[in-house]
Amino acid sequence: MSILHAWRGELRPLIPRGFLRRDRGAALFISDFPRHDNARAVQDALTAAGFTVGIQNGAACIGVTEEKLRTLLAGMPSAAAAPTDETLPLWALARRLEAAEAPLAAQPRDMLYETLKALDAGDLARLDNYLRPRMAEMQRKKLPLPAAAGKMILWALAERKGAD
Repeated sequence: MSILHAWRGELRPLIPRGFLRRDRGAALFISDFPRHDNARAVQDALTAAGFTVGIQNGAACIGVTEEKLRTLLAGMPSAAAAPTDETLPLWALARRLEAAEAPLAAQPRDMLYETLKALDAGDLARLDNYLRPRMAEMQRKKLPLPAAAGKMILWALAERKGAD
């Protein structure tokens, strides 16, 4: 199952009109609900449910609060499935990230969102190509690494292996 599946399930009833899809930009999801009636009520409901909403050019860019992200991570069991030849590089990267142990508040949200979206799309190659240079840059600058991304990746790889 996709990591974002549960959040889609929460969002859809709160957005009665308009589309809802995975964002290609900096947010997790995007919707055109601001173009419809009761946009303020929808935004308030999303915020109350633990989502963040930013309006840009008539579209709602939807993310999650730190608490909602923390709840997601707490609900993920420790995933220690052995890697396959195909997943070994990403598995090793995920183990390095997970070992970083940076506080969630200090972790770069954009990298966590990109990880979630790539895992949701099943695009492991894109995720690996995205994370490696960003991680190297962050290490050079001595910035906190997205440790939670490591846990997300390991969980997704274990789920994928279980589905094979």
